[in-house]
Amino acid sequence: MHARSNKMKNLTRGVRALGAASIMAVAGLTGATVIAPVATASVLAQDLTTADEVIDRSIEKSWGEWAKDRPETTRKMTGTMEIPAAGITASIQVTFKSPDKLYMMITIPNFGDQTRGSDGDVFWETSTMQGPRVIEGVERDQLAREADFYSELDYKETYPTREFGGTKDLDGEQVYVVTLTPEGEDATPQTRYYSIESGLLVRMDAVQSSQMGEMQVVTRMRDYREVDGLKVPFETEIEIAAMGMKQIVKFDSVEHGVEVDDSIFAPPAEVKEIMGDGEG
Repeated sequence: MHARSNKMKNLTRGVRALGAASIMAVAGLTGATVIAPVATASVLAQDLTTADEVIDRSIEKSWGEWAKDRPETTRKMTGTMEIPAAGITASIQVTFKSPDKLYMMITIPNFGDQTRGSDGDVFWETSTMQGPRVIEGVERDQLAREADFYSELDYKETYPTREFGGTKDLDGEQVYVVTLTPEGEDATPQTRYYSIESGLLVRMDAVQSSQMGEMQVVTRMRDYREVDGLKVPFETEIEIAAMGMKQIVKFDSVEHGVEVDDSIFAPPAEVKEIMGDGEG
């Protein structure tokens, strides 16, 4: 019984922490661009000296024609989430519908589900372990950026403060360092590391807000594959050092343009009830 209690405690912390981690990074939507034309192929990696040049090169490598056309689309991703400290492997599904709808479901054997979503207006969460809630405040602001499928395409507006931090060796790879700071209450900088060789984002350090307060989250993106002209990381490692916790998300399927029932994005009945919108 004691072992199960500890496992439940670790699992609860791990799943809630994943909810606080960047969904954009997990879903591979952090290859940013801007409305203006992206950098051309003639810009060599060793010539980059500004944050905008580094990001534009990453967009060219990861977004391709999507950056220019911004088609209405959906993205459905399915895979697994491992929490080694809890000895758990769960299933995960993340669904986006442009411009700003999001649904994520994590199913843990013998423990139940955690769902999180937005219909473009209300941001909500339900959990077998924690119950329903409406996501508000700074946490909502962060999730709103992540639910916007193309928000990164307007990075100059999303992150008005952008700093170039030069280059460094990171885990045996040479990277560019870029720090981005959004406006608003959650004006907490995030640091991104872009591979000099590939131009792709390989790590992001950020402070995420959650029910448990602010947490420093390190996200590493690996195993990039091309899907419909986009470069998508099929493996993401999320580390919350203060909790001694890691989650490893591995996707086995990424699809665009799939049929999606809009009802999955709407607040479920238990959330509507605490909003005062329930029937009866």
